[in-house]
Amino acid sequence: MLGTGAKRLFGSANDRFIKSLGKTVGAINALAPMHITREFLPAMLAAGRDCRIVNIASAAGLVSNPRMSVYSASKWAVVGWSDSLRLELRGTPVRVTTVCPSYVTTGMFARRASVTMADSVGRSMLGRSVSRP
Repeated sequence: MLGTGAKRLFGSANDRFIKSLGKTVGAINALAPMHITREFLPAMLAAGRDCRIVNIASAAGLVSNPRMSVYSASKWAVVGWSDSLRLELRGTPVRVTTVCPSYVTTGMFARRASVTMADSVGRSMLGRSVSRP
């Protein structure tokens, strides 16, 4: 019984890997723009001239997609943080722009088993299939 309870409590090795991957995706996608901005913003403000912070998010930060919850959450974080930062910097020469590209064919969906997911995301974001013949 302890083994079953422990598995329910802690999950399988695969579950732990997915949780670890989620932490990595979240840390890179959500926190990296914040850390980078923290390094450059003081000099940008001190310069006193018009300049811009450009954060790259994703349409996944605006539209929910199946089987992409961790990725979507990390991109929602970038969109929300960028918008808040834009409001906080109002009255300064620093502007904030958030770019939200739509589906881009990358290695993210390269595996054959993921074609269905790519099509699902493509239909959700673009209203059409994205599979190549």
